[in-house]
Amino acid sequence: MTAGEVKKESEHYRQSECMPTSAVKPQAETADIASTASQFSETLEGFDRILDHRLVNEAEIILPVLLKHGERAFG
Repeated sequence: MTAGEVKKESEHYRQSECMPTSAVKPQAETADIASTASQFSETLEGFDRILDHRLVNEAEIILPVLLKHGERAFG
């Protein structure tokens, strides 16, 4: 199949009921999604460090108290 035939067949499917045009995203929208995903990923980069620090701090505070007073002391 030549490149022209592939393009023609692709256009046919876009126009048919098999592939509604709403399922075909324009390149600009795809680029926006990729950009948003990239920004979200950058936002989360520091989150694991913060979460790990918080969990370590809780473990250092809560576990010794539980070990000393027992679970029943906290209801």
